[in-house]
Amino acid sequence: MNDRGKPLTELEKVKNYLLYVASTLDSAGNFGQIVNNTWAAILVQLAAAGRLEPDDENQLLRVHWIAFYDHNRKSWEGSKTIRHRFNQRAYQGKQNELLSQLVNYTKSLKEACVAFCEAYSPRMTEAFLLFRGNASLPSIIDWSTRLRRLGTMATFLPLLVACRQQWPTDSDKYLRLVKLCEAYAFRVYRLKGARADAGESTLCWIANQVVSGNVPYEKAIIRLKEDLAYRCDDLTFAKLLSPESELVYNAFNKLRGLKYLLYEYETHLATHRYGSPRLTWGQVANLPRKNTIEHVLPQTISYPYWEDRFGEDQGEKHNKFVHDLGNLALTMWNSHYSNRTFPQKKYQPHPDAKCYAEALFFQENELVQWDEWTDNSIENRRRKLLEWAKDRWSVDFSDSPTQMIGQEVESDRSDEGDEEDDAMDNEPAITEDAE
Repeated sequence: MNDRGKPLTELEKVKNYLLYVASTLDSAGNFGQIVNNTWAAILVQLAAAGRLEPDDENQLLRVHWIAFYDHNRKSWEGSKTIRHRFNQRAYQGKQNELLSQLVNYTKSLKEACVAFCEAYSPRMTEAFLLFRGNASLPSIIDWSTRLRRLGTMATFLPLLVACRQQWPTDSDKYLRLVKLCEAYAFRVYRLKGARADAGESTLCWIANQVVSGNVPYEKAIIRLKEDLAYRCDDLTFAKLLSPESELVYNAFNKLRGLKYLLYEYETHLATHRYGSPRLTWGQVANLPRKNTIEHVLPQTISYPYWEDRFGEDQGEKHNKFVHDLGNLALTMWNSHYSNRTFPQKKYQPHPDAKCYAEALFFQENELVQWDEWTDNSIENRRRKLLEWAKDRWSVDFSDSPTQMIGQEVESDRSDEGDEEDDAMDNEPAITEDAE
């Protein structure tokens, strides 16, 4: 039990083991004090990042071990793995070597914790201190925040930590990597719907090889692109974002990354026309889809306006277009709009009335440009959104050779099968720093 009367976490078990080994070494010197100081610093850093749960501590240990010691994620057994690696029996007569190994472990864990926390909480006050003064820092914070919102950080953490360890002051390298990770995360996990651990073995191997110095930066980027191309190349990407794709014509029910896609479109409109979004990601992510996704053509048509335009063919036209990406927009006023006509949704004569023209989302304001809402309107808006999305998550594969680089890892590509998602509202709700 720890001093809080709770079972020891894996991080506490590792600390206790290091202190125990220090007490048995004749040449330990001040290693015990180094361990205590290191653990104090780690806990301060985790607290600043809001990552103080036992699972967070365990994840830090795992990420560090994968990047610095063993890329085989399946062999990780928490503190047992570390005790086994630094077992005193294996170092009989080699106390100085064991002490050197333990010092290196402790130092690298502290360094990994900094990068770990910055990846999870890029907007915290002390994030990216080594990048301060670099022109790319705002973009690093922005793209790190985007990657965080996608809810797939576990897969990329070893690689992000490895990049910070190997090139701690090179902000351009880190920015390029984070951008590529965000494209990978959206294309593979949110758009294609691959399992959460698809690609993890490969990314862990790249991270370990980067820390070992066996794979230079450019080759690491190429290797990451190769794996992305295997899982969602440009042909697959284009098919997923084609009008015939179920992810497009039934986006409300099938597209896992719908809310993220629409918020990125909102950011696009804000950046290029108005400045910045008027609502944060946290405000959007914390509410279920049914409250934040507006169907311009409502799910239930009870007005002659909609009957005249979508009521023919026993409702087949309505069913075809109602969940189409071109018919969906972010909103905070969904319950107010209900199944009203398009002219009613566009404008209301009362000063405090809720309508597209007065809405907080720019994509709602943009809907005002249409005089009528018909199947042609939906198709035109869908085309516009798809063209933007294809450009937004495009990746340049021209520098990726067909051959693998260096040692290949045990393939995890049999894990490509899709994972059922019974609750489409369960998209990542990231609210830290009111993102």
